[in-house]
Amino acid sequence: MRQMVAIMLMVLICGGYYMYLDSVGKVADDGVLKEADLLLYLDETLERMETNYPKSVEEAISIYSEVLRHIYHLNTTEAVIEEAVPVLRTFYVDELLTLNPMQAQIDSLKAGHAITQEEENYMIGTNIKQVTYKDENTLANVIVDHALTRQIATKEYCFILANGEWKLYKWHDIVTETIEE
Repeated sequence: MRQMVAIMLMVLICGGYYMYLDSVGKVADDGVLKEADLLLYLDETLERMETNYPKSVEEAISIYSEVLRHIYHLNTTEAVIEEAVPVLRTFYVDELLTLNPMQAQIDSLKAGHAITQEEENYMIGTNIKQVTYKDENTLANVIVDHALTRQIATKEYCFILANGEWKLYKWHDIVTETIEE
């Protein structure tokens, strides 16, 4: 009887230890950072943007798109959205910051995220299709495919080189293709 109790106790301890190790892992089963690690990633990204702003428009849109992917993901929380907005805003020209107050942007992104939850149409990746430079390389238009679970949304992002930094001053949808199941 004592052996049976000892074995059961060992199984419980090993199982509890395994569950603990699994819960402290950085990546959830779907390959996305868990909330605490994602909040840390966003905080570190914001700090990095302040000290080492992206040198190329491709790097800028890659970081911007990665933050969007975390906002429009299945497991995103309101805390993640609130932490992500300051990162997105580091890419905006001053005029866009003035026209788009931070709280209004947070509210808009929360509403957009709620729609993606309702429609089960989450962002899963981004592909830069084309980068075109204009006006002696001080303007750049970037065409991007945002892959969602049910569609591909093609957008054009327009950047301007301001004080040595590529800043986003407008964007719009080009085409949205629905993916048939």
